[in-house]
Amino acid sequence: MTRAGALAARMCVAALALAQLAYVLPSERVLRELASSRKEQGGVSVEAELSMDLPGSDTWPKIVTFDLHPEWGVRVSDDRGGRWLLRGGRTPEGNSPQIPAWLPQLDLLVGRDSARLRTRLEQSGVRLEANELARCEAVDCFVIGGRKARAQLWLDKDTFEIQRWVPGLGRSFVFTAYRDWGGVRFPSEIKVLDEYAAIATLRVQRAERALGLRESDFSAAWLRP
Repeated sequence: MTRAGALAARMCVAALALAQLAYVLPSERVLRELASSRKEQGGVSVEAELSMDLPGSDTWPKIVTFDLHPEWGVRVSDDRGGRWLLRGGRTPEGNSPQIPAWLPQLDLLVGRDSARLRTRLEQSGVRLEANELARCEAVDCFVIGGRKARAQLWLDKDTFEIQRWVPGLGRSFVFTAYRDWGGVRFPSEIKVLDEYAAIATLRVQRAERALGLRESDFSAAWLRP
Protein backbone atom coordinates (compact mmCIF):
# COMPACT_ATOMS: atom_id res chain seq x y z
CA MET A 1 0.00 0.00 0.00
CA THR A 2 1.33 3.44 -0.86
CA ARG A 3 1.87 6.10 1.78
CA ALA A 4 -1.11 8.02 0.40
CA GLY A 5 -3.24 4.90 0.50
CA ALA A 6 -2.23 4.16 4.10
CA LEU A 7 -3.03 7.74 5.11
CA ALA A 8 -6.43 7.52 3.42
CA ALA A 9 -7.17 4.25 5.23
CA ARG A 10 -6.26 5.77 8.62
CA MET A 11 -8.43 8.78 7.91
CA CYS A 12 -11.33 6.48 7.00
CA VAL A 13 -10.97 4.54 10.26
CA ALA A 14 -10.76 7.79 12.23
CA ALA A 15 -13.85 9.18 10.49
CA LEU A 16 -15.76 5.99 11.24
CA ALA A 17 -14.75 6.14 14.89
CA LEU A 18 -15.86 9.77 15.13
CA ALA A 19 -19.18 8.93 13.48
CA GLN A 20 -19.76 6.14 16.01
CA LEU A 21 -18.90 8.44 18.91
CA ALA A 22 -21.26 11.07 17.58
CA TYR A 23 -24.05 8.52 17.40
CA VAL A 24 -23.70 7.45 21.05
CA LEU A 25 -26.35 9.40 22.91
CA PRO A 26 -25.73 10.67 26.44
CA SER A 27 -27.08 8.27 29.06
CA GLU A 28 -29.55 10.85 30.31
CA ARG A 29 -31.03 11.13 26.81
CA VAL A 30 -31.27 7.34 26.53
CA LEU A 31 -33.13 7.12 29.84
CA ARG A 32 -35.52 9.90 28.77
CA GLU A 33 -36.25 8.05 25.53
CA LEU A 34 -36.81 4.81 27.47
CA ALA A 35 -39.20 6.53 29.86
CA SER A 36 -41.01 8.27 26.99
CA SER A 37 -41.60 4.95 25.22
CA ARG A 38 -43.42 3.71 28.34
CA LYS A 39 -45.39 6.79 29.35
CA GLU A 40 -48.70 4.98 28.87
CA GLN A 41 -47.61 1.80 30.62
CA GLY A 42 -48.97 0.80 34.00
CA GLY A 43 -49.01 -2.55 35.76
CA VAL A 44 -48.19 -5.76 33.90
CA SER A 45 -48.97 -9.36 34.82
CA VAL A 46 -46.73 -12.09 33.39
CA GLU A 47 -46.81 -15.88 33.54
CA ALA A 48 -43.73 -17.87 32.55
CA GLU A 49 -42.44 -21.44 32.41
CA LEU A 50 -39.22 -21.94 34.34
CA SER A 51 -36.58 -24.41 33.22
CA MET A 52 -32.93 -25.22 33.71
CA ASP A 53 -30.98 -28.47 33.89
CA LEU A 54 -28.90 -27.90 37.02
CA PRO A 55 -28.29 -30.03 40.11
CA GLY A 56 -31.25 -29.49 42.41
CA SER A 57 -33.39 -27.80 39.76
CA ASP A 58 -35.87 -30.69 39.94
CA THR A 59 -37.18 -28.97 43.09
CA TRP A 60 -37.73 -25.70 41.29
CA PRO A 61 -41.24 -24.53 40.39
CA LYS A 62 -42.50 -25.01 36.86
CA ILE A 63 -44.74 -21.94 36.58
CA VAL A 64 -43.87 -18.47 37.89
CA THR A 65 -46.11 -15.39 37.91
CA PHE A 66 -44.86 -11.80 38.05
CA ASP A 67 -46.89 -8.67 38.75
CA LEU A 68 -44.90 -5.55 37.85
CA HIS A 69 -45.72 -1.93 38.59
CA PRO A 70 -43.59 1.12 37.65
CA GLU A 71 -43.86 2.67 41.13
CA TRP A 72 -44.54 -0.17 43.55
CA GLY A 73 -42.13 -2.87 42.41
CA VAL A 74 -42.45 -6.53 41.46
CA ARG A 75 -44.19 -9.37 43.24
CA VAL A 76 -43.43 -12.97 42.35
CA SER A 77 -45.30 -16.18 43.09
CA ASP A 78 -44.73 -19.74 41.96
CA ASP A 79 -46.63 -23.02 41.79
CA ARG A 80 -44.86 -24.34 44.91
CA GLY A 81 -46.20 -21.61 47.17
CA GLY A 82 -43.20 -19.31 47.07
CA ARG A 83 -43.74 -15.54 47.24
CA TRP A 84 -41.26 -12.67 46.94
CA LEU A 85 -41.32 -8.89 46.75
CA LEU A 86 -38.68 -6.85 44.91
CA ARG A 87 -38.83 -3.14 45.54
CA GLY A 88 -36.42 -0.43 44.42
CA GLY A 89 -33.42 -2.72 44.04
CA ARG A 90 -33.47 -3.77 47.68
CA THR A 91 -32.83 -7.34 48.81
CA PRO A 92 -35.91 -9.42 47.93
CA GLU A 93 -38.37 -10.16 50.72
CA GLY A 94 -39.95 -13.60 50.70
CA ASN A 95 -42.05 -16.07 52.64
CA SER A 96 -38.91 -18.19 53.01
CA PRO A 97 -35.40 -17.08 54.00
CA GLN A 98 -33.79 -18.47 50.84
CA ILE A 99 -33.71 -16.31 47.71
CA PRO A 100 -34.15 -18.54 44.62
CA ALA A 101 -31.21 -18.69 42.22
CA TRP A 102 -33.66 -18.28 39.32
CA LEU A 103 -35.23 -15.02 40.57
CA PRO A 104 -34.71 -12.24 37.97
CA GLN A 105 -34.75 -8.46 38.44
CA LEU A 106 -37.57 -7.19 36.24
CA ASP A 107 -38.38 -3.76 37.66
CA LEU A 108 -36.43 -1.93 34.94
CA LEU A 109 -38.72 -3.47 32.31
CA VAL A 110 -41.61 -1.24 33.40
CA GLY A 111 -39.88 1.88 34.73
CA ARG A 112 -41.41 4.98 33.14
CA ASP A 113 -39.83 7.85 35.11
CA SER A 114 -36.34 8.86 33.96
CA ALA A 115 -35.34 10.27 37.36
CA ARG A 116 -36.39 7.07 39.11
CA LEU A 117 -34.55 5.00 36.50
CA ARG A 118 -31.43 7.11 36.96
CA THR A 119 -31.53 6.64 40.74
CA ARG A 120 -32.03 2.89 40.34
CA LEU A 121 -28.98 2.60 38.11
CA GLU A 122 -26.81 4.80 40.32
CA GLN A 123 -27.70 2.72 43.38
CA SER A 124 -26.52 -0.36 41.49
CA GLY A 125 -23.19 1.25 40.67
CA VAL A 126 -23.82 2.10 37.00
CA ARG A 127 -21.60 4.97 35.80
CA LEU A 128 -24.10 7.16 34.00
CA GLU A 129 -21.43 9.33 32.44
CA ALA A 130 -20.32 6.33 30.33
CA ASN A 131 -22.22 5.08 27.30
CA GLU A 132 -20.87 2.91 24.48
CA LEU A 133 -22.09 1.09 21.40
CA ALA A 134 -21.88 -2.71 21.22
CA ARG A 135 -23.42 -5.59 19.37
CA CYS A 136 -25.97 -7.53 21.41
CA GLU A 137 -27.14 -10.70 19.65
CA ALA A 138 -28.94 -9.44 16.52
CA VAL A 139 -29.15 -5.75 17.47
CA ASP A 140 -26.86 -2.80 18.21
CA CYS A 141 -27.06 -1.57 21.77
CA PHE A 142 -26.22 1.38 23.93
CA VAL A 143 -24.29 0.14 26.96
CA ILE A 144 -24.85 2.54 29.84
CA GLY A 145 -21.98 2.17 32.26
CA GLY A 146 -19.58 0.85 29.62
CA ARG A 147 -18.88 -2.64 28.30
CA LYS A 148 -16.11 -3.38 30.79
CA ALA A 149 -17.85 -1.97 33.84
CA ARG A 150 -19.05 -4.05 36.76
CA ALA A 151 -22.62 -2.72 36.36
CA GLN A 152 -24.19 -2.17 32.92
CA LEU A 153 -27.53 -1.64 31.22
CA TRP A 154 -27.85 -2.65 27.54
CA LEU A 155 -30.63 -1.14 25.41
CA ASP A 156 -31.51 -1.57 21.75
CA LYS A 157 -30.29 1.67 20.17
CA ASP A 158 -33.39 1.95 17.93
CA THR A 159 -36.26 0.79 20.17
CA PHE A 160 -34.67 1.48 23.60
CA GLU A 161 -35.90 -1.92 24.76
CA ILE A 162 -33.72 -3.36 27.52
CA GLN A 163 -31.66 -6.32 26.28
CA ARG A 164 -29.39 -7.00 29.23
CA TRP A 165 -29.15 -5.90 32.85
CA VAL A 166 -25.92 -6.45 34.80
CA PRO A 167 -26.42 -5.07 38.34
CA GLY A 168 -22.92 -6.05 39.46
CA LEU A 169 -23.97 -8.63 42.04
CA GLY A 170 -22.76 -11.81 40.35
CA ARG A 171 -25.97 -12.18 38.34
CA SER A 172 -27.04 -10.80 34.99
CA PHE A 173 -30.31 -10.94 33.08
CA VAL A 174 -30.90 -11.17 29.34
CA PHE A 175 -34.23 -10.19 27.72
CA THR A 176 -34.92 -11.36 24.17
CA ALA A 177 -37.64 -11.88 21.57
CA TYR A 178 -39.76 -8.85 22.47
CA ARG A 179 -43.29 -8.98 21.13
CA ASP A 180 -46.62 -7.23 21.49
CA TRP A 181 -48.81 -9.12 23.95
CA GLY A 182 -52.12 -7.42 23.26
CA GLY A 183 -50.88 -3.93 23.99
CA VAL A 184 -48.03 -4.88 26.32
CA ARG A 185 -44.53 -4.89 24.88
CA PHE A 186 -42.55 -7.54 26.75
CA PRO A 187 -39.77 -10.09 26.10
CA SER A 188 -40.73 -13.68 25.34
CA GLU A 189 -37.62 -15.11 27.00
CA ILE A 190 -35.68 -14.11 30.10
CA LYS A 191 -32.37 -15.71 31.06
CA VAL A 192 -30.70 -15.56 34.46
CA LEU A 193 -26.92 -15.99 34.37
CA ASP A 194 -24.11 -16.12 36.90
CA GLU A 195 -20.50 -15.28 36.09
CA TYR A 196 -20.00 -18.55 34.22
CA ALA A 197 -23.20 -19.82 32.62
CA ALA A 198 -26.98 -19.63 32.38
CA ILE A 199 -28.81 -20.60 35.56
CA ALA A 200 -32.40 -20.42 34.44
CA THR A 201 -34.63 -19.65 31.48
CA LEU A 202 -38.10 -18.17 31.82
CA ARG A 203 -40.28 -18.55 28.73
CA VAL A 204 -43.20 -16.15 28.87
CA GLN A 205 -46.59 -17.72 28.18
CA ARG A 206 -48.75 -14.70 28.94
CA ALA A 207 -48.26 -10.96 29.46
CA GLU A 208 -51.13 -8.51 29.89
CA ARG A 209 -52.08 -5.21 31.44
CA ALA A 210 -52.81 -5.46 35.16
CA LEU A 211 -55.15 -2.54 35.72
CA GLY A 212 -56.41 -3.77 39.09
CA LEU A 213 -53.11 -3.65 40.96
CA ARG A 214 -53.01 -1.54 44.13
CA GLU A 215 -50.15 -0.36 46.28
CA SER A 216 -51.29 -2.68 49.07
CA ASP A 217 -50.71 -5.62 46.72
CA PHE A 218 -46.98 -4.95 47.12
CA SER A 219 -46.95 -4.82 50.92
CA ALA A 220 -45.30 -7.34 53.25
CA ALA A 221 -48.79 -8.56 54.17
CA TRP A 222 -49.07 -10.14 50.72
CA LEU A 223 -46.21 -12.48 51.62
CA ARG A 224 -48.38 -14.06 54.34
CA PRO A 225 -51.79 -14.80 52.75
